[in-house]
Amino acid sequence: MSTRDFTRCARRAYLSARATTPRAALHLDADAPPIFFGGVCSGCLWLEACRSAATARRDIALLPGLSRLTWEHFRAEGILTLDDLLALEPAALQRFKGVGKVRAGDLHAHAQAVVHNRPVRRQPLPADLRVPGMMFDLETCITGDVGVPWCFGWQVAGEPTQAAIVDRYYEGERLALPDGAIIRMIPDSDTGWRLMASEAERVAGKVFHWGGFERGVLKATAPEDAIAALHYRLHDLNQTFRKSAALPVRGTGIKKVAPYLGFAWPEGTDAFSAWYDYSAWLLESSADALARACAYNRADVDAMDVIWRWLLDTNE
Repeated sequence: MSTRDFTRCARRAYLSARATTPRAALHLDADAPPIFFGGVCSGCLWLEACRSAATARRDIALLPGLSRLTWEHFRAEGILTLDDLLALEPAALQRFKGVGKVRAGDLHAHAQAVVHNRPVRRQPLPADLRVPGMMFDLETCITGDVGVPWCFGWQVAGEPTQAAIVDRYYEGERLALPDGAIIRMIPDSDTGWRLMASEAERVAGKVFHWGGFERGVLKATAPEDAIAALHYRLHDLNQTFRKSAALPVRGTGIKKVAPYLGFAWPEGTDAFSAWYDYSAWLLESSADALARACAYNRADVDAMDVIWRWLLDTNE
């Protein structure tokens, strides 16, 4: 964090602490430096104070992915709030630094969603994306063979979500977990990729994933035959979501979008805890730990299905 940013945040926190009522907080906040959310904010002790202040006055800082260059140009032109931005047509936003045609539409739609506190539907799903397909999610190693998949999670056209776990020493093809889930056990990631290719053949639709991660791991780790079978089937549902709708939340990550639609992950789980639980399985044969790891991956897959079905419903 730069000295300028630290001083700005410290002053804002001091003013907020002095306020005894929400009205007083807004009055004091008016004298504080303007809010800009950047990478340095993620671990800041005063982040929630800034979010509260920005939300109270619908500050342009609430726009997701707003660059400092664009933010500074907005402020220089008197665009301080989301209401100020909505007074302009989307095409008029293209004159601001760092804003092209696509970005202008994104910003305008998100401002509408926040101001009216409701989803904004932007465009219908293309016909080929309405065809039931396969939801797909990976978990990869964070030590050792970094980036190599250890868990393949998938759901074929509304069937129960499944998982395949890499364990070269496990004797057997399936394992019943304490939570009742039955998972496949595979000796290596190549087997997992070929299994995904085989499962994808069962559906007419796309193999949906969220973000560019899965496609990158496919290219980096999968055998050539699996790449040939899957690369043209993969479809980034996150990219389609951003074109199709805007929600009154900051960001378009799956952990932002799915909870707004009512979906919840198992408490206390994330990608890092899943990795450590998988490690506990390998080192200690802890079936409870593996169940937690698989539950997290299953939730990622189920979240995509919830989002896809919501997009279908909003376009019918």
